[in-house]
Amino acid sequence: MSTKSPLLELENVSKDFGNVKALQNVSTKVVAGQVTCVLGDNGAGKSTFIKIISGLHKPSGGKYKFEGHEVAFESPREARALGIATVYQDLAMAPLMSVWRNFFLGSEPVRRFGPINLLDTKFARKTAKEEMAKLGIDVRDIDQPVGTLSGGERQSVAIARAVYFGARVYFGRTNFGTGCASIRLGVGLCKSCGRARSRRDFDYTQPATRFACWRSLLDSQSRPISGSV
Repeated sequence: MSTKSPLLELENVSKDFGNVKALQNVSTKVVAGQVTCVLGDNGAGKSTFIKIISGLHKPSGGKYKFEGHEVAFESPREARALGIATVYQDLAMAPLMSVWRNFFLGSEPVRRFGPINLLDTKFARKTAKEEMAKLGIDVRDIDQPVGTLSGGERQSVAIARAVYFGARVYFGRTNFGTGCASIRLGVGLCKSCGRARSRRDFDYTQPATRFACWRSLLDSQSRPISGSV
């Protein structure tokens, strides 16, 4: 167990949907620079877990702390303001737009031309390519539609975007496939994010996660594997 103070901590967090218990007494900590994989079958509570942390769901019980202070997010926007970034499976991409346009989607850089704001395309192209390269992704053409990229490459765009815009804790669901090249890409991204930020990651390829992660969290019954991890 790391001696560093955790950025984020959950204590006996549970979530009920009526009579359905989606999570039961989950306790965990997020430490800067570590990668933790959340593993489990369908219905194990992985998505509920990430939605609680990202502010989409409120826990039914337990405590949620960030930098030692208890928090109760009313929306994902409040979580993002603290630097908690989440990338879901759909990735929030516009398939027909270029890689660099997707990278800055909703936060486009501008330059002033008199009273007019113009899109700074030169800066956007250069920055998007550089940030992708930091994660080990060499984009063939930064102007190509993001829909022409592989699933792993599209996710790398979403991850690089989250890190660039100040994510201190990154949560994502990897879905790179089971081929050797896909697994290598996923493991490389996990390790790159771990060096730069604290990260929680979801993956179904258990053998691959052993190469990228320090710890695992959930079992098939939505309970912590070993109480507190």
